[in-house]
Amino acid sequence: MSSISIDQREDQWKRAMQNEQMPWKQYLIPRDTSFAMLERQYNLTAVPLWLLFDAQNRLIDQHLGMEMDENAIDKRVAALIER
Repeated sequence: MSSISIDQREDQWKRAMQNEQMPWKQYLIPRDTSFAMLERQYNLTAVPLWLLFDAQNRLIDQHLGMEMDENAIDKRVAALIER
């Protein structure tokens, strides 16, 4: 799992990463050409948005918004595997 942020201030993003201590890789992308490319490719219209890719880097699922259940992503992935 990776997290990609579009925060405008790198210093605030770094502080949040220290506070939240998320165990997965974190990336910050500026709202420039890189973001525009991702926005077009994955229809990024709001955050949070999670994207699930298979081993061949094909998009197999996506979800917009927060889930209240802290295990929501794990449950969704498990349901996809069971198909």
